[in-house]
Amino acid sequence: MMVNSDEPNTTKYESYAEAWRRMKAAIDAGFYLEAIAIQESIIFDRLRSFVEHVGGIEIKDKTPYLTLILHLEAALNKDAKKDRRWNNDKELIERLKKWGDRRNRAVHRIVRSKPGTPTQPIDEFLAEVHETADRGASLAREVSEWFREQKKR
Repeated sequence: MMVNSDEPNTTKYESYAEAWRRMKAAIDAGFYLEAIAIQESIIFDRLRSFVEHVGGIEIKDKTPYLTLILHLEAALNKDAKKDRRWNNDKELIERLKKWGDRRNRAVHRIVRSKPGTPTQPIDEFLAEVHETADRGASLAREVSEWFREQKKR
């Protein structure tokens, strides 16, 4: 049941709850590209909030995913120099970059190929995007938990 409220935190909670429901439903139904799009939205939102707070820069909606990750890395490095208690997690950054590469392949390879060359066989494509969606779900959870921990600090 949806709560009708103009309160930003309530609305944000409702959006996240719906995103997680849709992500799970999409994966269960085999709609991996939809799940990946939702995962990117969740990851982007959490990282943007952190970067804007710590890095002090505005991240626009149209900012590319990799650019956001680079801003995250810079914000973590800048913050570490100020000796704050934020967690500088280089492994998380590497996982974010790798998943971003997988996300790009998943989104663009369904029909894209060089002229005169065949596309990836559909069963291979579906297996790859399924794995990307599964990894993205784990990464979105990890980023959400990481963000909650950062807010506590």
